[in-house]
Amino acid sequence: MLLAPLFLDLDDLTQRDREAEFAKIRSRRVARDHMRSTYRKRRAIAVAVLAVPIAAFVFAGRFPSDSKKPTAPKPAATTAAAAPATTVDQGPQRFPAPSEVRAAHFSMYLANDQKAVQKYIDAYDPDKGLNAVELDIKNENGDIGFTEDMPSLALKSGSAHDFYEPRVAVDQFHQAGFYVIGRIVSFEDDHVASYAPKRAIRRRDGTLWKNHIGLGWMNPYDKANWKYLVSIAKAAGKVGFDEIQFDYVRFPTDGDLTDVKLDRSSPKMEATIAGFLKYAVGELHPLKLRVSADLFGLAATRDLGIGQNPRKLRDIVDVMSPMIYPQGYGSGEYGIDCPVCNPHDTIEATMADWKKAAVNGTAELRPWIQAYPWLEHPYGADQVQAQVAGVRDFTNRGFLLWNPKASYDAGMLQYPAVAAQ
Repeated sequence: MLLAPLFLDLDDLTQRDREAEFAKIRSRRVARDHMRSTYRKRRAIAVAVLAVPIAAFVFAGRFPSDSKKPTAPKPAATTAAAAPATTVDQGPQRFPAPSEVRAAHFSMYLANDQKAVQKYIDAYDPDKGLNAVELDIKNENGDIGFTEDMPSLALKSGSAHDFYEPRVAVDQFHQAGFYVIGRIVSFEDDHVASYAPKRAIRRRDGTLWKNHIGLGWMNPYDKANWKYLVSIAKAAGKVGFDEIQFDYVRFPTDGDLTDVKLDRSSPKMEATIAGFLKYAVGELHPLKLRVSADLFGLAATRDLGIGQNPRKLRDIVDVMSPMIYPQGYGSGEYGIDCPVCNPHDTIEATMADWKKAAVNGTAELRPWIQAYPWLEHPYGADQVQAQVAGVRDFTNRGFLLWNPKASYDAGMLQYPAVAAQ
């Protein structure tokens, strides 16, 4: 039985379809306003409750991995002459990461669609089903899903939209028991590249460089871009996300790279990507936000010339998420004639290299796996389960499902239980 699609990928739509979809999104704003009102009422109640001393809070966060429950802070000593106590906003409590994270991608475009949200929530199972969600904050187009607390550049460049009410969306997933991962597509960003070309990758003649589908990129060497991305992450932290996942955290791979006005030497690119993630972790860890990075599946096997070296990242980020989709491997890779035909063997071979690359590091491995068909190769429950088995041969810290159409059938979303670590 196929579950109805959870979201649409607007990258696959025509401009007319995109406009129609945005019209639907705008029509949902009435529902969003109602949810916002509901959220504010909940927040007012929560603030009143938190004013009363409590021994512990069921959703108290741990970071980066701590099985101990935090105790309530002791009140500061006061005197008769002391000023009245004031409430200090310490930010939202973080949901602890499950021992094994089992998540799937969810788009910003339908995060205000209550039917789509409910279908995802219905797939929750703490033992054998989904227990986490990856919700887009910033996607491949450069679109940002909400405007609250976003940096001015996000607003001026036309990047930030009110596609969803973030506090409501995160609260809904938390109430249902989900750990919430926020995905930020990093350096591919046509909005900022077009608005501020001095911060973008440019051609040798100084004009704006674009990739094969016409999208501009922010220059990874420009530390103003680092600050911008981290500012977006901080805004997400304020509304309750538990983890920030940086995707496209690399140099471009497609388009006319010979016309790029950049130093593309591997040592400098690798140092730049590692430097950005180290900066991000330094800014986000104090906010109790975990940090993960999406990396190419073959980055642990050989230098891909994009700045991703897991051996330099394994002690920086909390989680490395290699994208190990079998369709991405050519014939003969790892000695497998048809990798997409053999998902289990392909995953095992890839994970063996990743296990070696991560050894002695502090980062967990939590790969992305393929949950979408490719050409004449259907990818249903059997292929997903084969990949999950291959992942679990090397780690039981979890996996994420990627399907741009979100046609997940029931078998894709139920897995044999694993023993807790």
